[in-house]
Amino acid sequence: MFNLKIVVSAVVFGLAALSPAFATPTSAEPSAQNNICAIIREVIEQQSLFAINNFALVLRSTDCPNAQSGDAATVYLVNDDAVIRLIEETHHILFDDFVGKTPEPFRVEFQNARTDSVTIAGRRFQRIAAVKAVKVDAGSTFQQYTDFNPTCPEPDAHHRYVDAPISYAHPEQGTFRLYYEVNSDFDKAKPVVLVPTDAQRDSSQVGME
Repeated sequence: MFNLKIVVSAVVFGLAALSPAFATPTSAEPSAQNNICAIIREVIEQQSLFAINNFALVLRSTDCPNAQSGDAATVYLVNDDAVIRLIEETHHILFDDFVGKTPEPFRVEFQNARTDSVTIAGRRFQRIAAVKAVKVDAGSTFQQYTDFNPTCPEPDAHHRYVDAPISYAHPEQGTFRLYYEVNSDFDKAKPVVLVPTDAQRDSSQVGME
């Protein structure tokens, strides 16, 4: 008999590991940490195996307290799904409605940010590749990145990981670490089928029967 409940609920966060924080496979080494302040100027299309969104935000540096203004021509790119979602929720906007357009120029501050260099559609950007905290509204406080995008937990009896191919059809694309959860009545002696879902935990909670 299969672990049928595992098929439904074990993988409630199944694809969390596929979209790691700021992961992009074709970029240069990150820079030293800086505080960055920039204004959103453009939404551009991008395609990435490691991103939920099919777009990225283009920002230009500006002056902010305790931030490195840099050259006025410095162009930054943000393609981290969690940061984009935080900005969207704060300002009640959906950036995919503005792909190829100019959205409202929201100001964003990044604390202890690291950048790397990426090219999208022939354009070179300084991508914000990692960050400690983000401030998405002038009247708000900094929010720790790990608070609005917590990492997957350490493996234990209920929280587990398995290496899975990004694409069975294209094994050259490599593998990723798939995080999944199991119920308390999980029997490892029985066959297991993992079905990645969209991370909504409607079926059950980890450790429940």
